[in-house]
Amino acid sequence: MSTCCQTSVGVVITDRTGRLLMITRSDGTGIAPVAGHVRDEHASWAEAARAEVAQETGLTVVSLEDTGVGGWRPNRCGRPDPGPGGPGHEWRIYRASVVGDLTPSRRETLGARWYTPVEVQALADRTIEFGIGLYTAEERDAAEPGLEPVWVEWLADLGLIDATPTQIAFADRLTRPAPTRTWAIDFHATDGVQVLYLDMSTRRRLALIGLLAETDPSGVISLPAATTPTGPRTRYVLRVGRITNLRPAEDDR
Repeated sequence: MSTCCQTSVGVVITDRTGRLLMITRSDGTGIAPVAGHVRDEHASWAEAARAEVAQETGLTVVSLEDTGVGGWRPNRCGRPDPGPGGPGHEWRIYRASVVGDLTPSRRETLGARWYTPVEVQALADRTIEFGIGLYTAEERDAAEPGLEPVWVEWLADLGLIDATPTQIAFADRLTRPAPTRTWAIDFHATDGVQVLYLDMSTRRRLALIGLLAETDPSGVISLPAATTPTGPRTRYVLRVGRITNLRPAEDDR
């Protein structure tokens, strides 16, 4: 689906020791609890919460509680068309208990693990520092990812991290769309090489580079792309091992 439904569900999962389950997002936005769109494929918020947990972590939800935390945030997703309301999502945050073995999705994550409260706070502090501007663009791109910015407010509201309203506002600056640039890749299809064009910020480009380097070549990745630099973006599902030669689109001129 190329148009965003502008609804997102987040799922907070903790264990008996207080550790928080989070994934490293493959789109370069950071480390965060499970989350996903709602109205594009699911009949209800609760159904979406259960489905996203299974899809991203391989775990099964056995209980679900609406925390009452949520609201509109101006965070952009990877859909080419942000929707009629402009970039952003209406969020609803759940708590869940789960069973099963943790098996993170290779398509949507760069891994998942349980984070201690101290680790979660450190990730939030890093994101706040990014928002304040304590890092140059180059330093930020080279740094380890922090908490996905939209989650600073949600975890603070839930009492899982400490963040002042001013700190939350600094993190919120990072939810606004980042400047993008058009990049090209060669996709080696069965009938020849196809050039595809993608609009990506520096962070997303670095995340893609990391994904191509670390993911099983037989795996697949979903990318919004076009066959011309300015053409409409649609979502392609591509086999990772057949993607080569990531380069600035202007190099093709």
